[in-house]
Amino acid sequence: IIHCIRFDKSHFGDCEINAEVRKWNPTSWIAGATADWWRKICSESNLDIKNNRLESMLYYLIEVARNALEEVGSGEIKVIFEQKKITIVVSDQGHGFENPNEEIIPGHGLHEVKEYADKFFIETNGRKFTKVKYKQKLAETSDAEIQQGSKITFIKNFE
Repeated sequence: IIHCIRFDKSHFGDCEINAEVRKWNPTSWIAGATADWWRKICSESNLDIKNNRLESMLYYLIEVARNALEEVGSGEIKVIFEQKKITIVVSDQGHGFENPNEEIIPGHGLHEVKEYADKFFIETNGRKFTKVKYKQKLAETSDAEIQQGSKITFIKNFE
């Protein structure tokens, strides 16, 4: 099952974000909007939203969505529920990463997502970076389809 939603500084899907909320919390509203959407799509997919693994995925999804909103101001989230794994892809049309290994700070959002994920990829400005088991740095593996902006994919297996 695939679910997609677009967002920008004033909308999450078809929902307009209240101007007062945007004024006082320019990016924090995305956590609530993402959580509401996550619970909705989990429920529609007959998944138990109180499952600890799904709650963990929500935390990491919020981190990647917040990164796109803060850095670019807009993006798209795609969630793919499969039998034993969940794939989340967040893409944007911003400036992308010059070098993800220098820009992803240990102990912060995207680094935590990378550590949690079983598979983790960043496609940016024509390059693809991949998580390699037991390595701290992402490996530049191949040319990417993405020529502008970035696409972050993380996969968590549930076996």
